[in-house]
Amino acid sequence: MLEIEPFNDVLERTYQDKPLQHSLTAVAQLQSQAATVVEYVSRGWVVVLSDKHQTDSALLEAVVDKLVQGGLHCTLLGVESSSDRETISVTHYNRSKTVLEKSFLCSDLRLVGYLGRFQFTFSTPKGSFGLQDLLTSEATVDLVVDLSDREFFIAQLPPQGYTKLAAYSDAVLDRVCEMVGEFEKPKYFNYDPEICAHSRSGITACTQCINVCPANAISTLGNGIHVDPYLCQGAGSCASACPTGAIRYTYPSLEDQLLRVHTALEAYRRHGGENPRLIFYDTEVGQETLNKVVGHWPENMIPLEIEELGVVGMDVCLAALAYGAVQVVLLATPHTAASVLKELDNQLLIMGTLLHSLGYSDDSVLQYKMDESGWAALCAAEPENKALNPAEFFSSNSKREVLHRALDHLYQNATTPRPLVSLPIGSPFGEVWLDKNRCTFCMACVWQCPGNALIAASDHPVIKFVEADCVQCGLCARTCPEDAIGPSPRYLFDRAQRESKRILNEEEPFLCIKCGKAFASQRIIEQMTLKLKQHAMFQGQALQRLKMCEDCRVKDMFEEELGMSREVP
Repeated sequence: MLEIEPFNDVLERTYQDKPLQHSLTAVAQLQSQAATVVEYVSRGWVVVLSDKHQTDSALLEAVVDKLVQGGLHCTLLGVESSSDRETISVTHYNRSKTVLEKSFLCSDLRLVGYLGRFQFTFSTPKGSFGLQDLLTSEATVDLVVDLSDREFFIAQLPPQGYTKLAAYSDAVLDRVCEMVGEFEKPKYFNYDPEICAHSRSGITACTQCINVCPANAISTLGNGIHVDPYLCQGAGSCASACPTGAIRYTYPSLEDQLLRVHTALEAYRRHGGENPRLIFYDTEVGQETLNKVVGHWPENMIPLEIEELGVVGMDVCLAALAYGAVQVVLLATPHTAASVLKELDNQLLIMGTLLHSLGYSDDSVLQYKMDESGWAALCAAEPENKALNPAEFFSSNSKREVLHRALDHLYQNATTPRPLVSLPIGSPFGEVWLDKNRCTFCMACVWQCPGNALIAASDHPVIKFVEADCVQCGLCARTCPEDAIGPSPRYLFDRAQRESKRILNEEEPFLCIKCGKAFASQRIIEQMTLKLKQHAMFQGQALQRLKMCEDCRVKDMFEEELGMSREVP
């Protein structure tokens, strides 16, 4: 099989000494930060799963023969289902020799795990067991070839080591046989629980990363999340969706991505290029797709390779426009996971709303699904935008800082700037509304705010708000016992206003009726008094103690007890 020349090499040769060639060369010379690795160990035990009366017997025999000849220890699980139970037959091969055969009744057959650590479990009349128990083996299942109609993994990206096979394929089975030994992959993410908006005090708010992960690698853990590095396959949509930047992509990091974008555009301009366009494509399928059209490539289209398309979110796209690109194209392929495409659509909707409000063209950022006729149309349609004087803000791994700086630059150079724009629900920017008639200054919203956008004062009842720090997670609304507050998505372009502390609610403090010390809000004392005045435990002096500070309250209780004790003869 002839090896196809990488299309970047073809472009460099085609546009020798042209701005595009200099741009590609400059990017190729950059070094990314090293990523932490995740290690898998596979010792070569493969389980082939089949439906006894549905899987083609010739296919099953051919698959097992291929795997055994490839040097794998092979266990065949044949499943026969009835209305309430299943019969599983187990046949274990060791280098073409049958070493075990048995069958048994069971229910609730399950499969979990990943390359080197799969586990089959099932329930029998004698209890729950794993496949290892039957084979009296301490080893774990390393690989799974599934010929059945079952859906063990609902993830769009099933775990490493799991192969769903509907028809015989030498190439696929060769890859299975090669998956023996020690393997490494990047740990694609970093997670900062301190700024995570997932939950506080058991109250769940933001679940965007969980919703968009195509590998089902993210789950709730306490007030935060847990990302299983062995299930994670680096799709990147979690980092794009995260409103705070608590989960960050590391291969490459945001800083490395921005450096590559800035370097590509700067080298292109320095060598005389005008109106540069960027196209992001993923390492494997994207490159294969672009090879088909490499002979019809516009000179101002700069390709940038990325591990996975989902990592290119608003931060990278808006920064690219601020750095001087006239258009950003995201190349989707038939292999791009549906949840990744959905999140890209969401990001495009938010970006489109922001850019349209400033007068930038609707084709500033596009998701493009490749077909050759469409490619010709894309190449021929020059964007309406003109390149801006490039922004010079430094690269940063702070997602929100990058977003604000990019939008500041786009606002300053806008043809029709507007002071603010309403955004779709789910956007990571906005204000909060607060009903002063309902608010009691309990400060639950302040304590739970993950971005510290809500601020209290120590000396009197006041709630302040910094719009730049609000991520629209909704924790304030879910926490408030009075339903007095909630998010409202928008973007305020005036940086000074966006970063200022503005007062949402304020009132004079309630003063202790004994010492005059300020210790609560007027409203909360009024409501407590109103709700408890009919309660048997809050009659007489007990009700008055609600109007005292904590020191005077304790003192008054002791005085009452001493007074009672003096009356005892």
